[in-house]
Amino acid sequence: MPFKHNKLSVGPKYKERFRMLDFNLSKPDRVVIHKRISSSSITPKELALMSSTDLANEETKQSIKILEKESLEHSILQKSTVPRAKIT
Repeated sequence: MPFKHNKLSVGPKYKERFRMLDFNLSKPDRVVIHKRISSSSITPKELALMSSTDLANEETKQSIKILEKESLEHSILQKSTVPRAKIT
């Protein structure tokens, strides 16, 4: 890592990851993840690799799944049952 005024410089990926973890772990509604961390049932490595969806509370996870399903349904083209018009 490059040195900057005798301090280690961190890259933008590291900063982005730290902000995401800080944002998600500071929320008081993340009771399940807080309990898993305090009981050591999740390792620091696992925590570092978790996505924001993994860190979300159950209600948020369910709404994300519903939205993903709806989005997928809207993105699939419906097969046309009408005969094609012949252009001559």
